[in-house]
Amino acid sequence: MGFGKFWRRDGSDTGETQPVADRAVAEDAVWEWFAAGLAWTLFTLPEDGILTLVDEDGTGWFAQFGKASGLRAEVGSGAVNDASGLALAERGWRRSDENEHTWYRYLRWPARYTDYEELADAVVGALGRVAGVWLPLGLRSQSWNDGFGPDPDVSELAVFGLAAERMRAMTPATLHELAGVGMRKLGQTKVIEQGNHQKRTIVAGFVVDSEGWELLTGGGEQWPMGDRTVDFVALAGTDRLVALDVYVDVEDPGDIRLDNRVVEGKRVERGTAPFVEAAVRANPDLADALAARDLLTAFHDGRMHIDYQLLTLDSAHGIARFDIGASTENPRTAASDPAPPTSQETDIRWFPLLKPADWPHRGLVRYQETGTAGAPIAVVAEDREGEFAVAVEHPDSVDFRAQWESAITNLEALHYDWEIGEVATIPIANCSGHDFSAEKILDPNALRIAHRFLKAPRLWVSVPRRTCLMAAPTTLNQAQAVAFAILIQRTYADDSYGHAPITSGVYVVEDGHIIDFVEDPEILHATGDRR
Repeated sequence: MGFGKFWRRDGSDTGETQPVADRAVAEDAVWEWFAAGLAWTLFTLPEDGILTLVDEDGTGWFAQFGKASGLRAEVGSGAVNDASGLALAERGWRRSDENEHTWYRYLRWPARYTDYEELADAVVGALGRVAGVWLPLGLRSQSWNDGFGPDPDVSELAVFGLAAERMRAMTPATLHELAGVGMRKLGQTKVIEQGNHQKRTIVAGFVVDSEGWELLTGGGEQWPMGDRTVDFVALAGTDRLVALDVYVDVEDPGDIRLDNRVVEGKRVERGTAPFVEAAVRANPDLADALAARDLLTAFHDGRMHIDYQLLTLDSAHGIARFDIGASTENPRTAASDPAPPTSQETDIRWFPLLKPADWPHRGLVRYQETGTAGAPIAVVAEDREGEFAVAVEHPDSVDFRAQWESAITNLEALHYDWEIGEVATIPIANCSGHDFSAEKILDPNALRIAHRFLKAPRLWVSVPRRTCLMAAPTTLNQAQAVAFAILIQRTYADDSYGHAPITSGVYVVEDGHIIDFVEDPEILHATGDRR
């Protein structure tokens, strides 16, 4: 930035000796470091993050920043005079309507990283040139989060709130070394994040190549580019885009903390359809990529679907893909077209899906417990012509209870035949081979048929894998109970048909309703009744 001698208090230029010139260079280096650290801190400030900087050196000036669908930066003082106000206006600051002593600038989301650097330079100019703050080391910082997200990380903005006397006592060498340490630390942080960006690029590239898609945005070596919308957008056909977010060094996907933002007045979470729509629409590079392929008009006219996938990379370089249900048409329809229907207006067919108790994605969606801690959970999924996408539920989206009730209603409307027979002398009612056979554990009317066939008021019911449900009376003798446990374990371990495993445990059912869950089927003979 090259402020040089300006940062001396009197601003004079009297042909000073070399030691004074060295101090000017050192002070310049401190402001250079501060501007770089401030740009990074504002860039990484989470949604709803707040940062304040107050001068402890007697000027009374402050700077404060808040992120909420954009970044608002304010500078001011209780003693902003006309000359200061004019100087701020000349530097692109606008007077706040709420406080005549506060001036602001605003970055709309998504902003480029260069925008953050320019804003940080503007803040440095306001504090140093206009306010007369001597060194940023005299600034006291506070930070917090007004919402539900993480607290801001301000470690790259190591302002100290030092007294002026202490700063003046520092030698030029000490000041220069402080600036150098700060710049080196920021450089190391950027190297780490650059490595994470390269990991994300490799993961996305692998998935995109394996699917035969074309990567439109998010690739390349240049980083950071700007605010995060979605990490990557791929073209999967002339009428379909796929938005991909990639999380690296993730051992348990349930620990992923998804960010959120306000879309059309409602707070929505990453991965939900409204978030994906807004993020893809706001992506600053997508329009050019689509225009180069003559697809921009189709995108604007709402003729392109947008799917969403979340990818993770663990420490063993294992890649996991989660389709958590955010699939939408582009919301930007042509003015002559009717408005796209809302989720309440569309004929969405919800169904329950059983997932293992340790399903790694359970932290990403709403679900219904089906028993004790070791029992499977039940999520709701949308029927997409035989493929089922798990729905992401958010407090501001369609009510989960309504989805759940609709899913159970649709499940109950499915009527599957039961097969009655004996397996290793065990009387068994089998309702398997259908898409929602296992989920019939949630349908009391269906289970009452098994009660009648087996002439048993209480049943063991096993759902070891998708499309599989087996019921037996709890009055089995010890040998039969052991044989039934072995049958469950073998079915659970058998991947011959490619159906996803659910549980090796077993439910206790009475009058069609679940009353208990036994995680270890080997103890059936000890827990069954003898009625």
